[in-house]
Amino acid sequence: MICNIEYSSKYSLKRHQNVRHNASFSGFACNKCDKKYTAKTSLLKHTRKCQATQKPSTKSIQIGGMSRHVNTSESTHQDQEENEKPPSTTNHPLESIIRSNWGAVKTYFKCRKVQDIFNFRLINQKLDLKTSLTNIWLNKIQNQVKMNCSLGFILQHRVTQELRYFHSSINNTQIFSSPVRINSIEDLLSTLDDILELDLFEKAKLSRPDSSWGVVQVTNISFYLAKTNFPKVGSPVSIPNYIRKKKCIHTVSYDGNQKLTDNLCFFRCLYLKQNCKHDNARCVCLRKKSCKTGVLDLLNRYTTSMNASATPQSFTGVTLNDLPLIERIFDIRVSVYRLEQDGRSRLVYH
Repeated sequence: MICNIEYSSKYSLKRHQNVRHNASFSGFACNKCDKKYTAKTSLLKHTRKCQATQKPSTKSIQIGGMSRHVNTSESTHQDQEENEKPPSTTNHPLESIIRSNWGAVKTYFKCRKVQDIFNFRLINQKLDLKTSLTNIWLNKIQNQVKMNCSLGFILQHRVTQELRYFHSSINNTQIFSSPVRINSIEDLLSTLDDILELDLFEKAKLSRPDSSWGVVQVTNISFYLAKTNFPKVGSPVSIPNYIRKKKCIHTVSYDGNQKLTDNLCFFRCLYLKQNCKHDNARCVCLRKKSCKTGVLDLLNRYTTSMNASATPQSFTGVTLNDLPLIERIFDIRVSVYRLEQDGRSRLVYH
């Protein structure tokens, strides 16, 4: 009616009117990079590419005196090491040994398919092992593990006064005679209490090559965590159809149209139990902003009760053995069942 251009479809006409003659129409903007498009279809195509190339944001978590930058857009388990430089103030022989072996002494994490190694420097820094290992359990460990640890220390020969560094190793200086199974955060804290009660200096003396060497200084402690095949609760999995179709079961797999990839499903279920009043088929609670905030509040309450921290993207879930602690924190009772395809159920935890 304004410019007399004709279109064969109402969609094309409406798009033309918005773009050419509607002064208030500014286009469809991408919420990632602020690019604008005249058609929603073009915006959707762009959004898929934009999300794939978007640089992840990070949040800093303190672990073992080292600021670990956690990827807040997806879970990451890359190797980490501290940026602290070795001592270089004097030419003292002890400092020279530390400098030449700094790669083994400094705090670092090595995450592997079968076993993770977490090494903590014990010299020239205040270290809270409990807080550091709790943050590792919450942010890095995805399976129940078997743990052992080893000491690195400096030796001095009693006759020649020669100094040498004795490397920590899972094969020669184990603190425990056999690996300790860690099924829950309480198992981890109990094992750490046992380690902190030990005289590490005396423990290092037991690992000397022979009695002609004396221990001068314990420099670092390494934790070796061998992974088991028992994943944590709340990890993202493909829920079988025979479970998803059960009207009496509320399955949590998607946030709107987006498949969930984090490990917060336990807290989503807890939030729904506490707040949802709908039938399973009609529930839209997970789409509400208040639900996302509530789930994060539950996660924060859980981690802060242990003086630890975790982001939604770095949190690795809870184990069945963590459930007694969770029941005490939230004053709830949890039962876990295994549902077979033939309809039979088996009690796993109560």
